[in-house]
Amino acid sequence: FFDFSTLDHNLMMTGNLPDTTEEFNVTNIRAESSDFKFKVAEGAAFPQVVYVIQLQRYGFWYMVVIVYPLIFLVLVAASVFFLDIRSGERHGVTVTLVLTTMAVGFLTAERLPKSADDMWLVRFQS
Repeated sequence: FFDFSTLDHNLMMTGNLPDTTEEFNVTNIRAESSDFKFKVAEGAAFPQVVYVIQLQRYGFWYMVVIVYPLIFLVLVAASVFFLDIRSGERHGVTVTLVLTTMAVGFLTAERLPKSADDMWLVRFQS
């Protein structure tokens, strides 16, 4: 566990944050103490504490559940060219693989963290 305090001289609070969870690892915790001054209240300084917590997300779940199956689907899609063009199997397999890839995208979208920017995983799926 990481122990941290508020760095306030009058009030000392401590708490515990677990080192690891099933989704991320806590790599660094830093607390910075400073005074905040409002432009409206001249001469008044308000103490503030800013906590900076750095997390490292575990990527194993994303690799096993999303990336590896999509790579497998792409390899199977490339094998479609070895099927006979006169048979209907080529079209059926191609449509099935496209629909499967779209289904994987829809199912994994709800498990991805919400972000304003595109993640590498979203770019990989598209």
